[in-house]
Amino acid sequence: MLILRYFRRVPVFFFMLSREILSFLLLRSQLREWNFGTSLAMLKLKKRRGSKLSILLFPKFLCVALLFSWLLAYMAINRNFLGDPGDPGIQMNLLGCRKSGKMNIGLLLTKDDGDILRVWFEKNSRYFSALVILDGSIESDLAKQLFSNCKRAFYYHESNFTQLKVYSDGELRALGHELVTKLFGYDVWITMAHSDEFYYHSPLKIIEKAERENADFVKWQALHILPNPSEYEYYLQHPGAPVTELFKHYYHFGPQKGAFLESRMFFSKPELQWNNRQGLLLPLNLKRELSVHPSYMHYKVHNLTTAAYTANGIHKTHWNRVSRVAYKNPTAKPGVGIRWNISSTRDFFVHSFPNSKKYDHISVLRNNRIEKYLDIGEEYKDEEPCIPESS
Repeated sequence: MLILRYFRRVPVFFFMLSREILSFLLLRSQLREWNFGTSLAMLKLKKRRGSKLSILLFPKFLCVALLFSWLLAYMAINRNFLGDPGDPGIQMNLLGCRKSGKMNIGLLLTKDDGDILRVWFEKNSRYFSALVILDGSIESDLAKQLFSNCKRAFYYHESNFTQLKVYSDGELRALGHELVTKLFGYDVWITMAHSDEFYYHSPLKIIEKAERENADFVKWQALHILPNPSEYEYYLQHPGAPVTELFKHYYHFGPQKGAFLESRMFFSKPELQWNNRQGLLLPLNLKRELSVHPSYMHYKVHNLTTAAYTANGIHKTHWNRVSRVAYKNPTAKPGVGIRWNISSTRDFFVHSFPNSKKYDHISVLRNNRIEKYLDIGEEYKDEEPCIPESS
């Protein structure tokens, strides 16, 4: 199983294996010269001068070996065929594949997030040096299965920490900060990660700019994506597809006001202060905000089952343990969700942002491009291939 896991992580191995097998068999077939190009599609045979040997005379076992080795390469690239029974589905771990001056540690708070967790990791792991997971799941152990044996990932469950009292933003993130510090010390960046947030700009590129500006925290533009009625039929035909493929309509404030800002990154150093307030996303005594606001795509609806929500659109499990004493405003509405009436799957698909007048602009993510006035620049994106370390 370990061998299969290694092969899956390094699909190029099968191309190399293909080359070696074919070279060996060709030698045995007394073919003296073999030119294997950079692409298997560019296969070229050079016949020995004076030889009348034809491709039609290849031994049958050579053709079988060719097809078999190419099949292995195809399986490795698609990564869906080389799992083992103990692997619940993470096929590509890119933690640490991008080197940077400062480490970026992801602090992932998750609770019964479902399949999007796997998609999130495979899409976003490239932006982190390592990942610390604080899991509050009750209904599922998927997060534990995914991350317990994942290289550079450090898994913890809330139930292991008896000091937790109010289960608020501030309390859980303060605990996460403590765990990161025990593992990596200070002088690292910490990114508050959520499984429904997919980065448009690279956190690592943002850290480089923050270092130049001597900034110690960053606010990100949250581009809220909601299912649109125009996407309903496609969803019915592909209900198991990742939300990143299903839904493309995102909401914001327009050219003048931009988008909703969320505090998501900070530089870890001694004597940072927290409290237990709900809604506290970063330490209290950070000094300097970064001058630009990068963007991420926020998939507010990724579980389209009515059982996950109350009738008025409050998520039944997310942030449902927060004590009322943790709210700064005693009249604040508890819980999180979409806050509109849900009685059927069709109700998740909306033409506008329900119950909100400020999100008066809707755009469509096409060719992985957002509105120019929301994009801080191509230099802050990272779309180059990222080669993982062998696991």
